[in-house]
Amino acid sequence: MTLMKRDPFAREELHRTELPRHIGLGCEWCDGRNGNGKLYEYFVETDGGTKTIDNHLFCSADCRESYYA
Repeated sequence: MTLMKRDPFAREELHRTELPRHIGLGCEWCDGRNGNGKLYEYFVETDGGTKTIDNHLFCSADCRESYYA
């Protein structure tokens, strides 16, 4: 688990966990065309302890941000 960023005003953190690459799975936004070959599961954790896991896998934080924008 890697801390990606912290939003002190919303009192939450964005984390990611690297997953092994599976055949047929790719980044939800770019389908793995960025070339890094890795997939990550992202989740947001609040200071209150609530953990919300994304329903999609992404190859980078940029793809995640673009998808949810």
